[in-house]
Amino acid sequence: MRIPIGNVDTPDELITAAFNKARKTTDKSRGTLRGKGLTRLLKSRALEMMKIVVATDTLTAKLDALVKAFPHITQLPAFYQELVRCTLDQDRYKKALGAVDWASGQIKKIAKVSRDKLRSARELTQITAARNAFYGRAASVLKQIRKDLAYLEDCRKVLKEFPTIKTDIPTVVIAGYPNVGKSTLLKALTGAAPKIAPYPFTTQQLMLGYTKDVQFIDTPGLLDRPFAKRNPIEKQAILALKHLATLILFVIDPTESCGYELTAQAELLHQVKSLFKTPMLIVLTKMDVASPDQIADARNAAGKDALEVDTTERASVERLLNAIEQSAHATRRAS
Repeated sequence: MRIPIGNVDTPDELITAAFNKARKTTDKSRGTLRGKGLTRLLKSRALEMMKIVVATDTLTAKLDALVKAFPHITQLPAFYQELVRCTLDQDRYKKALGAVDWASGQIKKIAKVSRDKLRSARELTQITAARNAFYGRAASVLKQIRKDLAYLEDCRKVLKEFPTIKTDIPTVVIAGYPNVGKSTLLKALTGAAPKIAPYPFTTQQLMLGYTKDVQFIDTPGLLDRPFAKRNPIEKQAILALKHLATLILFVIDPTESCGYELTAQAELLHQVKSLFKTPMLIVLTKMDVASPDQIADARNAAGKDALEVDTTERASVERLLNAIEQSAHATRRAS
């Protein structure tokens, strides 16, 4: 999901941009206002009217575009709806957008009042006063939503980091404990280049990779605890499993070099099986360093159908990839 939202301006930036545009527009038009019946009063009224119109249009266009650019949460796909709820304060988000919409409406009302005062002005001082009153009241409205604009800028930064997920091809979600080799496996299967390091929680968000017609998602490492106690990184993994997976690829490290014993990895495997009814392939990684006894123990823990992969050997990776693609496509056809 790509959300085309530019930086959210501060009230000062909005005011400066609108008032500068109004001034430049009237400066260009000043010399075009000529005529025998055009008194100084009429010319001043026309120019100040133009300033108010340009400033109003500029401000309300920016505010309206901002409200339109931010997505309505209920219109998002289910995965993104829950991702928003995990990462943002939904009520605060709605209130901030409502405040921006309110500000746009208020500025339009203030502009109408100011234009009416300009039309009835009979002295230059009245014209100047009407213009200054508009500028002051418009600026005051924008300053009232300063915190809302700042919050939306924070939201924009969060939304910008959301992964762009394809929904029209089979999706394989790679799951398991931290540091069991998920990112290495993603790189071997797809050529994607996720950040890889020998310590837990290297994956800070969902990582994507693709073969010809299968989408792979490397999730942050799962830990065996209730959803409410998981950190935001772990919650992304749960949501990917819940809403995106055509097939789950559960990864187990027979060597236990990940820092988690086989019994703990097997327990997490059973938890994932019980929570999600999605078809699953179990993969034993690190075959290049695992001992025969470790592999045997891993098979006892994971089950006889577990597949082995040595990511340092292309033939081993290709065998696993063929099994994954066959299973993913068969699952998608069945659904």
